[in-house]
Amino acid sequence: QLLDDWGEPAFAIDEALIQHVSYFYKYYSVISHKRSNRAIIRGRKYLPEIIKIFDKYRLPEDVAFALPFVESSFNAKARSSVGAVGMFQFMKQTARDYGLIVNSQKDERINIYKSADASARYLRNNRNVFASTVLSLGSYHHGTGKVSQVLLSAANADQRSFYAIFNNRRLGRYSKEYIPQCLSAAIIYRVLKEMNLRLIPEMNITQRRLAKGISIENLKKQYSDLFSLNPDLFRRKQIYPYISTRGYI
Repeated sequence: QLLDDWGEPAFAIDEALIQHVSYFYKYYSVISHKRSNRAIIRGRKYLPEIIKIFDKYRLPEDVAFALPFVESSFNAKARSSVGAVGMFQFMKQTARDYGLIVNSQKDERINIYKSADASARYLRNNRNVFASTVLSLGSYHHGTGKVSQVLLSAANADQRSFYAIFNNRRLGRYSKEYIPQCLSAAIIYRVLKEMNLRLIPEMNITQRRLAKGISIENLKKQYSDLFSLNPDLFRRKQIYPYISTRGYI
């Protein structure tokens, strides 16, 4: 339903997309729910205006939530190790390209609403390029040129398959995981809104971190309820060790 609402008829909902989105949905809503709730609480003050800004560029409100949730956990003062700054994690040159002042006296990347407007324009522009909200989100992390290269080298030119994107060697591991992160965050926003919940409910679970790929068959022998607790593993042969969560949890 999410992709239909975003106008994504050509984007294939394949098993790779379902598996990786399911994992990050589990990660944000169950494994890391305390951190997610802190981000939700932090974002309450700003989200209504951010939604208005994104709506001005005809971007869905769940995208307005997902982007700052994934990029910075709604932290306006966030700074990455590569130099991205602010709630929307702009690099200097991209920020300047979209009209933000970045110099020794002023850095508008920490201005929440100006950077929100710049990020919405970036997504709008790339949605126009790729005719896809999903790919515009991908370009926010990978860059427009990189997404174009990936699409040109995709195995099936007639269908936009996430499998072809995720397994493309041109993308680093962090980049591969970005689209599923954004989609899972958007789904969380929808679920909370539809269920009239302010925060993600806590679940009593036992966690185990797997740093390397392990056979699913071997895990099934140890954990009889493996699939009921980890639906993202259904039909998979091996654990995928996600780099952004330092392994599979």
